[in-house]
Amino acid sequence: MYAEPGERLHSPDAAATQPASTKDLTELFSGHHHYIRDFPPEALATPPSNWSILAHRDAAQRVAGAAVLEIEDRPPTLPSCVPNRITGRGVAVRGETGIRAAATHLLRQVLSDLDRQWPGRFFHLASRYRWLVDGALATGFRRLDTMAYLEHRLHRMTNLEPKHTLRSARPEDLPQLAAIDARAFPNFWHMGTQRLNQLSQPKSARLLVADADGQAAGFILTEAVLQDGRAQGFVVRVCVDPALHRKGVGTSLMAGAVDTMRKAGMTRVSLNALLSNEDTLAFYRRLGFVAQLRHSQVLGTVTGQPRAPAPRRRRGVLSYR
Repeated sequence: MYAEPGERLHSPDAAATQPASTKDLTELFSGHHHYIRDFPPEALATPPSNWSILAHRDAAQRVAGAAVLEIEDRPPTLPSCVPNRITGRGVAVRGETGIRAAATHLLRQVLSDLDRQWPGRFFHLASRYRWLVDGALATGFRRLDTMAYLEHRLHRMTNLEPKHTLRSARPEDLPQLAAIDARAFPNFWHMGTQRLNQLSQPKSARLLVADADGQAAGFILTEAVLQDGRAQGFVVRVCVDPALHRKGVGTSLMAGAVDTMRKAGMTRVSLNALLSNEDTLAFYRRLGFVAQLRHSQVLGTVTGQPRAPAPRRRRGVLSYR
């Protein structure tokens, strides 16, 4: 069931060793219970070189579940205490006989492969879907944080004025931007050069850089997403060099992004923020963003280590799944 980065399927010891076709995977991620983070289903046809796509088949030889994983080594700019990581980019299951049970079964198989092939890596994912959260907790993931979803109406964001020079990012900027990101997000949330390049490539994406004294002070990555049939703005990342916090860099970046979205005819902008990051939440609230009832659970585990189902409370009793 194991896939090397960039391959389709999966392992010599799996019950069904035939590769999962792009058609099978696209159908699974488009028409069934699925969770996708930061990639369109079309990306399954030509996955990046550091992706692994793990799948399993049911008794009828259909692809019954699949997980899209991004395998990343720790950037050299980060200390050795930061582990190499695996990020869950997507999970899909058919689940005709029980979606939570199907998710649990898939994740157990995925973890079994990862424990053997990629031990000692931090594996994390975030989802607002109960079936996936429950499936992850049942296989030994732990809740790490909660991610809030915030929105704002663009016509109300009229008082933003950039105080820094803004420009579109150039390919030669990416290593420096990745280094800034590593300093600003020293845990498992950092983006490397390859990830920044992947996310900024689509035509719907825009990567803006704020300059201070001729050096990059931060960046903002946005994309256009469809909501209710209309293109709206989504902020994938706002990142400011920690040495320049509280210098107005974040406000300048948001001002530039909002101006671009408004000119493109968008009316709303949304983003995610961790509830544990109180300073960032306060910044977004000052700009007028409002939290919506779409929080996601951030879950994680370490491969190759013993794990047990997470306890949960049921009718006042602490019990295990």
